[in-house]
Amino acid sequence: KPQSNYQKENLVFQIGAFKSQSALQRAIDKTKALGFEPIVTQQKGFYIVRVKLENSQEGLKLLTAFPGAFRVH
Repeated sequence: KPQSNYQKENLVFQIGAFKSQSALQRAIDKTKALGFEPIVTQQKGFYIVRVKLENSQEGLKLLTAFPGAFRVH
């Protein structure tokens, strides 16, 4: 059943890359306020903030709050 597998697949979106701790914290707070759990990594001096989505409804909510977000997985 490819359809059911697709629905269970997690989609990962990057909502931003930040140099400063304060910008990072604002993004984390906003992400949590929307009900998402942020995934924070560091790459080349940037804090990368990503979230996993369970479904397309969550995607709409995320992209409304973070218009520059993009899918990475």
